[in-house]
Amino acid sequence: MEREILDLNRHAASGQLESVARLLMRSEAISSSRIEGIAPNVDKVVLAELAQKEEVRGFKESAEEVARNLTVLCSIEKSFATEPTSPSAFLKSSKES
Repeated sequence: MEREILDLNRHAASGQLESVARLLMRSEAISSSRIEGIAPNVDKVVLAELAQKEEVRGFKESAEEVARNLTVLCSIEKSFATEPTSPSAFLKSSKES
């Protein structure tokens, strides 16, 4: 199954999958945050994500927290796409961080 998912990146429409993946990841992060008692609006999280790259205002600390979590998730996702994904490799890289 993992190999089939990785093979999706080789198709011409794979760029569209990245957009969908980002949307799903943002939705999951906001839902998880709501379970934890943090309830930022989606538009505020998007502003907080944008603020990581340029000067943007108009969001609360809770939206910034969710945006930072999304950044971490995206970096993990990218590392899985470019590095071996065996459990031992992941554990090794986690210990080195």
